Amino acid sequence: MGDNVYTNKKFKEAVLELSKDCDSVEIYFDLQKHAGFYPTKFEGDYKGYYFTIHGKEYGKWFEMIEPYDCDLKEFIEIIGDTEIDKLDDKLDLHYHRTTDFSLGGGEIEWSENVPENIKEDFEEDYGEDGEGILNDCDWDPDSLELHEPYNNITSIQVNIKKGEKENEIKWLNKNYYNEG
Repeated sequence: MGDNVYTNKKFKEAVLELSKDCDSVEIYFDLQKHAGFYPTKFEGDYKGYYFTIHGKEYGKWFEMIEPYDCDLKEFIEIIGDTEIDKLDDKLDLHYHRTTDFSLGGGEIEWSENVPENIKEDFEEDYGEDGEGILNDCDWDPDSLELHEPYNNITSIQVNIKKGEKENEIKWLNKNYYNEG
């Protein structure tokens, strides 16, 4: 059984009613396509000189690896009366990862005493932001950052289990889904 709601008030009413005496509650949320990126340091060497490119791993889609890390009561306290399109900065989005991604270059930081002609050759070979060499670098993305401060969450889903019965409440962002 699943119900869709479109407001904070309806969401809280639905989950609080269904979660009475339940066995478990899991909370997931979805982000819009291309919502964010991971700041990423790409490291490598060019003709024996070491560099770091301060770039980005751009995400196409984001999935939660595991349910949101808090219980329902705490989650209700976190969201307060805020509507879904303004919740972005209240929620810890570190539990998301990209499924499809692209890499973007950025500022290049060189080790000490790199000759200017080496830097010029590098830029000629790989571009001013080093984008042409990113796939050959060692890199490790940081935590998710969003392009826009708000309106990135398209839905929040709460799965509530009572014995064999499972209920799902989905709070949909009106900006992405038509109400009704």
